[in-house]
Amino acid sequence: MNDNACQDDKTHLLYAVQCSWFSAKVRSHLIHKRIPYIEKMPTFWQYKVTLARKAGSAAVPVIVTPDGQ
Repeated sequence: MNDNACQDDKTHLLYAVQCSWFSAKVRSHLIHKRIPYIEKMPTFWQYKVTLARKAGSAAVPVIVTPDGQ
């Protein structure tokens, strides 16, 4: 799955869950700073494999920058 497929050159991708206090803090910061983002709830595979590789552990929230980092 290409994480950048639905992003333009300025949009960040936020992997988060609705019930997470930490996700809410990141979400409110992005809104306050007016940083464009798309929020997605990770699938089991994304959570256990993709996010673990990107972030070093399987935890949310994770922000993927427009350049894929």
